[in-house]
Amino acid sequence: MEDCESEEPSMEFECNGTVAGGLKKTSRMNSIEIQMNGKSAEKM
Repeated sequence: MEDCESEEPSMEFECNGTVAGGLKKTSRMNSIEIQMNGKSAEKM
């Protein structure tokens, strides 16, 4: 999690170590991968 400062403000929660922030980021990343791959991205 050294990308905290380069991530968007909405990712700040993960930098703070909150579970909700981590889940939010994971969900967001999956959403982006789904758009790129056109299918579910469950394999992180």
